[in-house]
Amino acid sequence: MSFHIRTKILDNAYLKYGFTVFKTKYSDVRVYTIQQGHFYNAEIVPLISNANIQRIEHELQSIGYSTRVQKYSRDADAHQTLFDVFFQILPSRNRLLNLCRKFKTNQTKYLGFDYSYVPAPFEVESSSISKIGEKEIIETIASVFSEDGPHIVFLEAAAGFGKTCTAVEILSWILTHKNDVIPIFTELSRNRGARIFRYVLLDEIDRNFTLPSIAVTDEIRHGRIPLIVDGFDELLTKKSKDSDIDDDFLDSEPMLDTIASLLQNQAKILVTTRRTAVFTSQNFEEWVERLEAKGCSVHRIILQTPRIDDWLGKRKKKKLQNSGVPIEQLSNPVLLSFLEKQSEEYFNNICSNPDEIVNFYFKAMLLREKKRQDLRIEPEDQILILKSIASSLLKQDITMDTPDSIRSTIYNDINNVKIINKACDLYIGSEKVNIDEVIDKLLVHALLDRVPIKNLIGFINDFILGTLQGELISEGSDYAGSDGQIDRIVTAFSAQSKTKRKKLWDMLELVRLAGEPQLRLIVDLNLLGRPNGLFENATFEEVKFENISFAKDSHFSNCTFSKCIFSSCIFELNFFSNDIGFCECIFRNCSNVVTIDANAKFWERGCLFNSSTSLEELFKELNAHENRDYIHDLDLSKDILERFWPPGRPNATLRKRTSTLYKGTPPNKHRLISKAIEELVQRELLLPQKDNSYILNIKENYDEIKTILTNE
Repeated sequence: MSFHIRTKILDNAYLKYGFTVFKTKYSDVRVYTIQQGHFYNAEIVPLISNANIQRIEHELQSIGYSTRVQKYSRDADAHQTLFDVFFQILPSRNRLLNLCRKFKTNQTKYLGFDYSYVPAPFEVESSSISKIGEKEIIETIASVFSEDGPHIVFLEAAAGFGKTCTAVEILSWILTHKNDVIPIFTELSRNRGARIFRYVLLDEIDRNFTLPSIAVTDEIRHGRIPLIVDGFDELLTKKSKDSDIDDDFLDSEPMLDTIASLLQNQAKILVTTRRTAVFTSQNFEEWVERLEAKGCSVHRIILQTPRIDDWLGKRKKKKLQNSGVPIEQLSNPVLLSFLEKQSEEYFNNICSNPDEIVNFYFKAMLLREKKRQDLRIEPEDQILILKSIASSLLKQDITMDTPDSIRSTIYNDINNVKIINKACDLYIGSEKVNIDEVIDKLLVHALLDRVPIKNLIGFINDFILGTLQGELISEGSDYAGSDGQIDRIVTAFSAQSKTKRKKLWDMLELVRLAGEPQLRLIVDLNLLGRPNGLFENATFEEVKFENISFAKDSHFSNCTFSKCIFSSCIFELNFFSNDIGFCECIFRNCSNVVTIDANAKFWERGCLFNSSTSLEELFKELNAHENRDYIHDLDLSKDILERFWPPGRPNATLRKRTSTLYKGTPPNKHRLISKAIEELVQRELLLPQKDNSYILNIKENYDEIKTILTNE
């Protein structure tokens, strides 16, 4: 087989891996040398099919080089071959396959039955993958990782809703379907030592590879090392009540900039995170626009509440409903996996005690642990010990701690010591154990998760940790934690009985009063199942409302709902007043009671109405009425156009999502902004797109746009 290899491409590949070009008089071969310890190696690459290899091989050996002949049929093969050799691709991939197997083994040990991944429903915010949103989540992300060019996927979900499980499934998919790559998988929650992402990444590189970090990051950019970052939010510092969204972005900006520096050529990056205000900020939108201007594709995928039918099937679901179990409280993967595997007899027993489902779950886990480890501590006492660990983590606002710290936490609690001493007395004869040996058993408890590499211990998932911490607060523990803690706690506690949820809601009164309106609303929805009280001058971003009646217990004034999802909700519109807006929201099976406060002025922009005809018609009628009364505002038109073409910038950003046009302005101005957008559309200065965005029509209306922007 004849071939001809180009030396420039070869040189680039070999120099990158530390070789030196060895000058020779022969034009039909290329020689690269490298010193490894006491050994001098030379690699001979024939450039043509009939190259004379023996003469240069003999010359190199005569001066002390150990030689190897490397033939390539294509010059592009050199880079991949060197990558396979230097990165030890097979051992590296086997290590990652073991990581996937260990994760599933740990989940099985914790659950008590074989773990299997159940895909969650999801929403997609990406022009390039919105058309395939009907696919399952793994297939959707895999399709992005198979596309040409640099891509980043942000996978967002509430605490405990499957981010890490999905990340591990993606890792497994890459290892199964792409034989020529080595992913990096880093869990930020397990690296407390470094608070700067760049150092965390360098730590992962040093731990996984012996090559210089510059070589590894170059391969990330070329797509040979896909990067999976689990837990973006873990590196965000605690947020004070006086901070705002811009502060959040500044907190995350170094990490985003590090990620952006990697997004070149064929890079593929997956970042998982809890929902955070960072991703709804104007600064983040601008960060995305800068990436997209360089040819990078940015995708946001939001995991939604699990579908109970997917886990339990229609028969079990109906049995729970007939037993009076509030189904919406069970939409937690941890509880659903527990209910899915129970025998018919045990499941019927659970249905007969609908308010005790969480207790059934914990009792089953703790009884199994008692048997598995021969741990002679009753479930109720195990809970007390686990609560002491959860309390320590709560006070420090962390999710993991060192084994020594956990051991001290257990040992320094007098009630724990009494429980453990009582357990020690139950072991007799040759089985006799001391207090340290019992603590050793507790440190490997099935509800705890040990990370040997980082020498840390935490709880196996956010549901366990959030439930225990919620109970601590309900019992009177002092609490002044971060928004991330509150999100984890109220999300986990939403599965509790109505009485327990109301008690925690009462105990969080100071947090609710001091918190932002969105945080207050999330606490209300999770613990009360409805909004409560007055909400005014607020914007609510990406909140999901299910089976909510907006009625007498709540009132909204000068509020905007942005990218929210309303399912089976009833709007009693007289409980809204002043300016009320809905931007890029989705309404499913919603209805309204048409009694409108004279002071309420409703508007909507870019919303979808599925089986919500009466509400859609009402909004259209209200919009038409407002349009008749709208007075042209040149300053508002200028503000909107400056979102596309900020002062001082030489070029305009041609595309903007609808929701970004309202960022940074108070809610009581959003209705007027909506009318100004409509006017700009009518003048064809903005062109609406199907993906809820607008394009600045600068090509046909440059002079008119410039006139508005310069006030000429």
